[in-house]
Amino acid sequence: MSQARDILAQQAGEKSGMAVTRYIALTKLIEPSLQYVDEGKISVSCAVDYLSTLSENQQWDVKLVMTSTGLFPTPRQMVELKKYSGTDGWNAEGVNEILKVQGNGNIQVTLKSKRLPMWITSLRKEAKEIQWHFTQNAPKGRLGCKFQRFV
Repeated sequence: MSQARDILAQQAGEKSGMAVTRYIALTKLIEPSLQYVDEGKISVSCAVDYLSTLSENQQWDVKLVMTSTGLFPTPRQMVELKKYSGTDGWNAEGVNEILKVQGNGNIQVTLKSKRLPMWITSLRKEAKEIQWHFTQNAPKGRLGCKFQRFV
């Protein structure tokens, strides 16, 4: 199976057989969800890894909640939806509860060290009272930054 996938990928100009697998997973989406992927409202990876694993009825429930609330699931919420899909109590109200949950509000910013001077210049123009805390154990080539505005 893996060989056939790789051959098909090569014939289609794709880099690996996994791309073929991902395209096949997209065919499991209901039409509105596929349109949300095309519009960028749902990422391809979330659609393939999570949404395509839901049954057609579950996908319609998710679509109903997205349409009625205007909320589109984050990757973390997609993980929760996939877990929830394995329970006996699946319903649109449960989907609504998952989509209503917001993140913890913390934002982490990672800048490549070569772009840092550009950001510093930009921030100096916008606000002079920003305190920078650089972490020394950031990944190679990057500096971790925490921004705190003093008012």
